[in-house]
Amino acid sequence: MSSDVRTALVFTMLLFFSSVALLSSPHEENDLSVIYDLESSSSSKALIIWSGNVNVPNDFTVSAGDELRITAGANIIMGPGVRIYVDGKIVAEGTQSSPISVEVDPSYIWHDGIQFNSSSRNRGSSLRNMSFSDAQFGITIYNSNPTIEDILFDNVDLVGIDMFDSASPIIRRVNFDEGGKDVHGAMSNWRYGIGLSVGASSAPFVDDVTFFNQTTRAINYWGGSGGVIRNVNISDVGGATMNISAGIFVEDSFPLIENVNISKCDNGVYVLHRTDNITTRPVFKKIVIGDSQYTGVMLTKVDRSNYSVYMMARFHDLEVFGTGGINASTPGLAYGSVFLNTSGAWFENVSIHDNAVNGIKMYMTDPSTIFHNTTVARSGSSIGGTNSKAGVFSRSSNNGGASLHNFTVSESPGTGIYASKGSINGSDWHSHDNGQEGLRISEMFPRVDNLLLENNGFSGIRVSDSKQVWLSNLTSRNNGYSAPSAENGAGIIFDESNDITSSGNVVQCVDCSSFGDNWAALRVEKSIDIRFENLVVHDPNVVQGQSAILFDDSSLIWDGWVEIDGAEIYTNLSATAPAILFEEVDAILEGINLHGSHAGIQWSGRGLDSKLGNSTLVGNNCLTLSDVPLLETWGLDVSGCTGNVVISETDLNLTDFTQGSMALAISGSSYIRSISSQVTIPTLGSSVTFDEMWFVDMWAVNQHNHGLPWSQVNVTFSQIESDFSVTMPYGGNQVLGPFVGQRHVATGSSPVTEISSECAYDNTTGTTGPDSLNQDLSYYLCTITLVNQPPLIIWDEPLNNTVTSSGAEIWFNASNSWDLDNDPITFQWTSDIDGDTSSFCNNLGNGVVPSDLLINEQPQTLGSCALTDGIHQITLDVCDNQGNCASETRTIEFVNLPPDVVFTSIPPTDIDGVLRVNYTEVVHFNASGTVDYEGDIIDVQEGADYEQLSSVFNDLEWNRTFASAINREFTYRVTFSDGLNPPIYKNISVEVQNEYPHPTFTISRSTNYSEAEVTLDGSSSFDPESDTISAWWHSSIDGDLNTSISNQLVWNGYLSQGNHTLSLRLSDDDSYHINQWSEPFQVNLLVLNSIPVANIDMPLNGLLAESADLIQFSAFGSGDWDAPCSESFSEMPSGWLCNPSIVSNPDTVTPVWTSDQLSEPIGSDWEIESRLPNGTNIVTLTVSDGINPSVTDSITIEVSKSAPIIVLNSPLDGVEVVSNEVVLFDPQQSWDPDGDNFTLTVTSDILTEPILDSVDPGFWYSRYVPSGEHTFTFTLTDTDGMSRSEIRSVKVLASPPVATISSPLEGQTIAPGANILLDGNESWDSDDDIVLYRWYMGTGSSAILLNETIIANQTLIPGNHLISLQVKDSRGASTWAFANITVENSWPVIDDLILEPGTLIVGKQETVTVRAFVIDADMTTWECVGWASQGGVDTEFTLTDDGNLADSIAGDNTWVGQVSVIPGRDGWMNIEVICRDGSVDDPHLSNRLSDTIRVEGASQQMSFLDLVMDSALLLVFGLIGILLVGGLLLSFIRKRRLAADLEMIESWGVSGFNEQEEKIFDEVLQTDESSSIDFTGEVEEETYEIPSMPNLDD
Repeated sequence: MSSDVRTALVFTMLLFFSSVALLSSPHEENDLSVIYDLESSSSSKALIIWSGNVNVPNDFTVSAGDELRITAGANIIMGPGVRIYVDGKIVAEGTQSSPISVEVDPSYIWHDGIQFNSSSRNRGSSLRNMSFSDAQFGITIYNSNPTIEDILFDNVDLVGIDMFDSASPIIRRVNFDEGGKDVHGAMSNWRYGIGLSVGASSAPFVDDVTFFNQTTRAINYWGGSGGVIRNVNISDVGGATMNISAGIFVEDSFPLIENVNISKCDNGVYVLHRTDNITTRPVFKKIVIGDSQYTGVMLTKVDRSNYSVYMMARFHDLEVFGTGGINASTPGLAYGSVFLNTSGAWFENVSIHDNAVNGIKMYMTDPSTIFHNTTVARSGSSIGGTNSKAGVFSRSSNNGGASLHNFTVSESPGTGIYASKGSINGSDWHSHDNGQEGLRISEMFPRVDNLLLENNGFSGIRVSDSKQVWLSNLTSRNNGYSAPSAENGAGIIFDESNDITSSGNVVQCVDCSSFGDNWAALRVEKSIDIRFENLVVHDPNVVQGQSAILFDDSSLIWDGWVEIDGAEIYTNLSATAPAILFEEVDAILEGINLHGSHAGIQWSGRGLDSKLGNSTLVGNNCLTLSDVPLLETWGLDVSGCTGNVVISETDLNLTDFTQGSMALAISGSSYIRSISSQVTIPTLGSSVTFDEMWFVDMWAVNQHNHGLPWSQVNVTFSQIESDFSVTMPYGGNQVLGPFVGQRHVATGSSPVTEISSECAYDNTTGTTGPDSLNQDLSYYLCTITLVNQPPLIIWDEPLNNTVTSSGAEIWFNASNSWDLDNDPITFQWTSDIDGDTSSFCNNLGNGVVPSDLLINEQPQTLGSCALTDGIHQITLDVCDNQGNCASETRTIEFVNLPPDVVFTSIPPTDIDGVLRVNYTEVVHFNASGTVDYEGDIIDVQEGADYEQLSSVFNDLEWNRTFASAINREFTYRVTFSDGLNPPIYKNISVEVQNEYPHPTFTISRSTNYSEAEVTLDGSSSFDPESDTISAWWHSSIDGDLNTSISNQLVWNGYLSQGNHTLSLRLSDDDSYHINQWSEPFQVNLLVLNSIPVANIDMPLNGLLAESADLIQFSAFGSGDWDAPCSESFSEMPSGWLCNPSIVSNPDTVTPVWTSDQLSEPIGSDWEIESRLPNGTNIVTLTVSDGINPSVTDSITIEVSKSAPIIVLNSPLDGVEVVSNEVVLFDPQQSWDPDGDNFTLTVTSDILTEPILDSVDPGFWYSRYVPSGEHTFTFTLTDTDGMSRSEIRSVKVLASPPVATISSPLEGQTIAPGANILLDGNESWDSDDDIVLYRWYMGTGSSAILLNETIIANQTLIPGNHLISLQVKDSRGASTWAFANITVENSWPVIDDLILEPGTLIVGKQETVTVRAFVIDADMTTWECVGWASQGGVDTEFTLTDDGNLADSIAGDNTWVGQVSVIPGRDGWMNIEVICRDGSVDDPHLSNRLSDTIRVEGASQQMSFLDLVMDSALLLVFGLIGILLVGGLLLSFIRKRRLAADLEMIESWGVSGFNEQEEKIFDEVLQTDESSSIDFTGEVEEETYEIPSMPNLDD
C-alpha cells in the first residue's frame, strides 16, 4: 500500500470517528410539567406548581394574582433569551440537598433569568437554595422586595442580581461564582460581568454574600441608592476594558457596607460622584482589601474640573494591603492603595500596609478629607520618582487641605509623607523607618502639631518652596543614615521656604528638636522669614568638618531674616566644625545656648542688620563672623569658649559682653563696639576700628539731690563724640549713650574720652567733669546749687475747664505737690466767686488747708466745702515756710445742668436705632433712670410728628400705641426739662408695622376616626387693622392642609391617623406682610385609625357556575379610609373606600378571597378572576389594615363539574407552514378544572385518520402534515366523558423533495473492486411526488452520470469520489445530496501460469504461449512482463489482456503473451512472469510466478555454449545482488516516507488540518461553479433568526 493511500486511509478514519463522536452525544429534552391545581392545598388565585424537569421555551409571566411554586429539586430549562416575569408571587423552596436549578436548553446559549416587577412588592416572594447557570441576567428586581437566600449564580453573563426603581430585597447567603467570562471580548456595552447591581433609589438588605471572578464588578451602586450590605467576600474581580472594574463600585449613592473582604480585584472599592444634585456618601465599616491591581480604595468624581469638594464617603476600620503587588492579578499596574481624586472622605482606624504603590494618594482634597488613627506601612513603589515611592502622597489641596490625626507612616521605599502644592494639617504624626524622608513638604502650607520623625533613610523632614508653614512639637530622631549627603540627610531641612519677605508668609517651627540625626540636625537653605522657637539639638552624627546646623542664603536675591528664639544645642564636632553655620545669612537670634565641643557659630552676613542676644556660646573659636553688616549683641557670654572670637569685615556691637579668657581676632574692615563690657583689646588689623563705649546715667539735681524738672544739660566730649544738649525729663534723669570712651586702631589707641556736662535750672548752672569715660557712669550727677525754690505743684484733679453740675461732688487734689528744698508746704484754694477755703468751707478744724478737698460733699458735715454755681477761676497756692509760693489757676464751672436722661422702650429699638412696632401694639417707654443732679422737677412731653406734643406730665414711665399713625415711618419726640436749662429732646425713628392677625380656632367632628370629616373653625380670629385675612392651616402629620393660601378661616377635610399638632397661621393683605405669617395658634388632636370595610359586589350570592368558568370577583365598595386611593386603587374607578388625598401614615390594606372548599386563598386583590372547584363554595372576602380587627363579607356559589380547558400554544390559528416542516401541537398548558385525567385528539377535515388520537396532553407533539388547507379540531376528553373542542386553521404549503443518500455513507471506504450500493431510498417528499432519481460521480460539467434508479450497484476505480444524488418532484423542484467515498486499491496476484507447448526440442525454434491468470480486485493491473530463461540467457516478452493477438478476451484477467525461443542443450526452459499496477512512479508489483518446459534432446555434458551460458548465469546472480541492494535502499526510502506521513497525521491532533492542508483538501472537494448541474437553485434558502443581546443603554 503506497504512502498516499495510507495517508488517505488514516484521514478517512479520523473523519469517520469524529463524526461518530458527534453523533454519539445527543442531548436529552426534558418535559415541561406545569400543574394548575385549584384543588390542591397550595392554591392561590392561580397556583402554578413546577417540579421535576420544567421546560420554559418562551417568556413566562406570573400574573399579579398568581403564585408560582417551585418544589425542591426542580430543574428549570429555559429557552433562548427566555425570562420569567413575576407580577404576583413566586416561592422557590429548594433545599441544600435538593436545590432548584435554572439553566438554558442545551441547544441554546443563554436565558434571562427571573424578573420581579413592581406589582410583586410585598407579596412574600422568596427564592431559596437555587442555582442559575447559562444566564445573561440572574434575578432582576423592579421596585419589589423578594427574599433571596442560598443562591448560586454560575458565570452569569451580564448581571447576577439587578435592582431598579426602589427595589428593597432581602438577600442572604448568595454565591456569585464567575460572571461575564463567556461574553468578555464580544460585548459592545460595558454592563456585563456584574454580580450585584443596586440602582435607581434601591435599598436592599444583603448579608453573607460571596463573589468570585466577576469581570466588571461584584457590587455596583448607582442612582441615589442605599441599603445595608454586610458580611461580604469578594475575590478576583477584573478584566473589564470598557468601564471601571471593581469589587465594590458606588456612584451617587449612600449605602452602609460592613464586614467586607476584597481580594485580587482590579479596584477594591471605587466611589464615583457623577451628579451634583445627588448625594454620594457610602459608609464602609470593617473593610479588608487585599492584592488589588489598580487601587484598593478610589474616590473620584466625573467633573474633576469642579474643585468644590465634599465628604463623599466614610470608612471605619479599613485595612488595605498588597495593592499592585506580586499577588495582584497583574503586578506593577497600580496607582494608589487609597486614592482620593478631587474628593473628600472620612477615614477612621485605618491600616494600610504592604502595597507596591502609595498607601494614600490625594489630589485636590480639602478639609472634607479627614484621617483619624491611620497607619501606613511598607507602601510605595520601589521604582519611579518621589511621588511614586512615598507611603503617603498629597498634591494640590485646597482651603487648608486634608486633616490627618494620629497618623503613622513607616517602611516606605521612599518618603513617608510627601505633600506637594496646597495645604495640609493635622496632629500626632509619626513617620519612621522610611527609605527617604519621613516628611517632605513642597509648595505647601502645612499646619501640623506633634510630629515624631525617626529612623528614616533621608531627612526626618524636608520643607521646600513653601511660604506658610506652621510646625510645632516636632521631633526628628536618628534620620538620614541612608542619605548620600547632608543636602538630603539632615534631620530637619528647609529649602526655599520663604525666599521673599512678606508679611503674609510665615515659616515657623515651634518646639522642634533633633536627636541623633545623621549629617546634620538642621539645614536651612535659600529661606528667609523663617522662625524657630525653642529649638533643641542633641548629638547629630555629623560628618567630619560639617556643622550640626546650617543656614545658607548665599544664592538668594532677596533680603530677610531667619529667627531663632531659644535654642539648646548639644553636639560634639571636630575643633574646626561650627555647631551653627550661617552662610550669607541675616539673622535675629535670642537665647542660643551651645553645649559640647565644636567651633561654635560661624557666620557670614548679607545686607541687613542682625542680632544676637542673651546667648551662651562654647567651643573652639566659638564665634566666627565675616561680612556681617551689623551684628548687635547683648548678654553674649563666650567665657566658656577656647581659642578666639574671629571677626572679619563686620560691624559688631558687644553689649554686656562676657569675654572670659577668649581673645578677639579681628581683621578686615571691621568695626567693633564694646558697650558696657570689659573686653581685652586684641592686636588690630589696619582697617579695624575698636571702640570701647559706655553709657552715662545723667542726673541734673540741686544741692538736695532732687532731680530738677525740665532742666537743660549740655554734654561735651574731649574727642570723637559730638557735643549735644538735652532737656531732662521731669524727674531730672536720663540714660545717655553709649559713647566712645576709647578708640583702638592698628596704629594705637586714643586717649580715654573725657565727658563734661553743664546743667541749668532757674537761671542757675552747675557743672560736672571732666570725667574719664572708661566705664559706665552710673548716677552721674550735675549739681546746681539753687536758692530756695518755691514748691512744685502737681495738681491731679480736676482738670482745667471741667464742667460739673450744681452741687455735684468733686475732688480738688494736689497732694503730690512737693518742694525741692524739702521745706514744709501749705495749700490754699481760692475761688474768684466764693473766696478762699475760709469762705466756702465750713470750719476746717485746725485751720490747715489740706492738699485735697472734697467739694459739695453730700450730706454736708463739719469741714465740708461747697461752691456755688458759676464759672470759677480756682487758684491753688502752695507755699513753703521760706515764703516762696507757687500758684496755678484752673477754670472749673458749676452749673445747673439739664437732666441726665436715660430713656428706653419695650420693645426696644433695633440695632439701627429704629423702633419697629405694630400699629396697635402698646409700647412701654421708661425714663425712670433719668437724673437731675440739682433735684429739679422734670417736665415731660411726648408726641409723634403727625400729632401735637402732649401736655406736660412728670411720670417717667408711660404707655402708648401708634394706631393713628398716618405714615409707616415717622419720628417720635420726647422732651425733658428742668425749667432752667433748655429742654432735652429724645427723637426716636419709628416704623409702625401692620400687625399680624390674631389666630384662634375650634375643632369639630362626628367621630374620632380618620374617616370622619374634621372642621377647623378659625372664624373667631381677627385682624387689629381689619385687613383681609389669609389663613395657613398645617398639620404636623399631613403637612399643609389648604392647597392654596386664601381667606379660608374654616377648613373642612380629613386627617390621617395619628396625634396631630394643628396650626393656624394668619397673614393679611398689607404689602409688608407678603409671605409673612403670624405666630401659630396650635391645638393637639388625636385621630384614630378607621376600621376597614369588606363588601362583595360581584358575583351575586347564589351564582351557578361550572368549575371551568372564570368568575369575576369584585370587592367594589370595600377599602379603608386610611389607604390612599393612589396606592390601593390606582387606575380604578371611584366608589372604593379610600382616601383621595395624600395619607401621611397610610395603612397597607390587604384583601384576601377564600373558599371553604380550598385551603389556600383564591387571591389577594380587589378585583380578581378565578375558577372554583365543583361543589358549594362559601366565598369570603377578608379585608385587613394590620391595625384593626379584620372585617369580612361572604357569598355562596354553586359550582358544577366542567370539561377540560384547552390551552394551545401551538399551532397558531391561520398560520402557514411548509409540508416538510413538522407542525408542533402543544397542549401542555391545558388542564381540567376538576383535576380529572384527560386525553387529546387532533383531526383534520382533509385527512381520514386522526393526526393524534387520545394522547397525553402533558407533552408536545410534532407531526408532518400533507399540503393543503386544514381545519384542525382539537378535542379534550376527561374520564367523566366531558369534552371540549377548539378549531384552528392551518395552511400547509407543498415543499421540495429531500434527497438523502442512505448508501454509500459519507466518508465510507470501499474495498477494491467491491460493488457500491447506491441507495436513495430514504429520500422523501412531504407531498409524495418524487419522479426522478439521478446518481452522478463528481460535480459540475465533469460529473459522470452513473444511474437513474433509486437503488443501484456500481463499481468504481480506486480513489476518492464524490457521489451526488439529485431528486426531483413533479413540480420540477429538486434537491441534492452528496457523499464522499474512498475506493481502496489492490495489488495484483499471479495465480497460475499455463505454458504451450508443454515440450520443446533442442535447437528447434518454437513460439511459446504464456497465459498468466491474474487476480486484481480493482482490475487496475496495467502491465505484465515475462522472461524465458535457459542457460543464463533471458528473453523478455510482454503479456496483454486487451483482446488482441493471442489474448482473445479483453479484461478477463487472463494475460497472454508469446515468446519465440530456440532451446539450448539444457534440459529445461524456465518461464517467469511478473505484473504491476498503481502509478508508474510507485508501482505495486505482483508476485513472481515461474514454470518450466522440458527440452527434449538435451545433453548432460556441457558444451562450450553451455559454459558461456553458465557464465551468463553468474552475471544474472550479480545483477540480482544489485537489485537486492536497490530494494533495500527503496525499502528504507519508503520507511522514511511512511514516517513522514505518520508525523503529518499525528500533527493534525484534535484540531484538524493546518491551513495549508485544509486548502489542499478544499481543493480536492471543490465543485466546479461553472457546472451546468445546479445543486441549490431549486431549493429555497433557509434562514435562522439569532436572538440578539439586549441593548443595556436603552
